Amino acid sequence: MIDKLKVGKELFASGKTEEAKPFFTDLLKEDSHNYEILNYLGVANFTLGDYNSAEDFFLQALAVKDDYKEAFINLVKLYHATERWEKTDIEIESFSAAMTFFVELEKKYPENPLFPYIIGFLMYERGKHGQAKDAFNNALKLKTDFYKAMYYLGLTNIALNLTFRNKR
Repeated sequence: MIDKLKVGKELFASGKTEEAKPFFTDLLKEDSHNYEILNYLGVANFTLGDYNSAEDFFLQALAVKDDYKEAFINLVKLYHATERWEKTDIEIESFSAAMTFFVELEKKYPENPLFPYIIGFLMYERGKHGQAKDAFNNALKLKTDFYKAMYYLGLTNIALNLTFRNKR
């Protein structure tokens, strides 16, 4: 008997995402609550540019296992890639939980500039510009050509200058 999961993973790993997808879909029919398969289908759809389906699969995976970090990270990557940051807050129970999660990831993966960038963006969106500035600077220390971090650092500096001027 064929190991559909193994074949699907091997095809996906070799860049044959379109060919891998039916294996994951068949597995999902056998177990519709398998959060790992839901996540694989999310990643496959994300890779193929079907962002709405990818989002649905990531959210389904999180509905089955709400602490499944791989699906959560993939969902954040999707929102980052599609610049739909407003969705990040909708899908996370609370700002505090999101910050705790990303701070943990930042500690676990200190060389990854994405996590301080996300922390910076969440702080920026909340109007916590001083903390956002620190986070964006941390991201840029890790990756000096991180253009989105540069962009938001610039916006943060503008916001800080406007705040300072309005307080005078």
